[in-house]
Amino acid sequence: MASPSEATPNTSSIYIVGENETWTSGAYKNVIDSLQERSNKREWLHKTNIYDLFIWFIIIPLSFFSIYKIEHFSFFDNQGVSSVFIVALYLYFFIIVLNLFRMLFNYARWVFPKMELITSFKKGAILHRIILGAISLAIFSSFIYDLVRLTIKLLLHK
Repeated sequence: MASPSEATPNTSSIYIVGENETWTSGAYKNVIDSLQERSNKREWLHKTNIYDLFIWFIIIPLSFFSIYKIEHFSFFDNQGVSSVFIVALYLYFFIIVLNLFRMLFNYARWVFPKMELITSFKKGAILHRIILGAISLAIFSSFIYDLVRLTIKLLLHK
């Protein structure tokens, strides 16, 4: 499997064979034009390093914010648990979040292909898009709520 940081690979090829060079050139141009017409607005999802941008500017800050929130509700403080163990748990949580995002990102690339040859939506594709949207909405809406609440709290204390 390719790295999510790399662009979505496209190993497609087309061979048009004919006796008339004008016809083969025209057929090739029509196929290419038809494919370009079917590209969608989610092409950015399949570009190089988009995964890295998400990781560095969204996922890592949200992971740190989650660890910060977990630490505030930590029951390890009064239990005499080693700080090394607590740091290991936070590191483990961080690695799990990164892997869950990688899976969600690859799922999003699968659900939203770079171009769709079939113009009518199938039930399966719609269901997968609804599932992905629900997961994303649930995760990010809670973070946005917490960030707004934290921002208001910080502004009121000044």
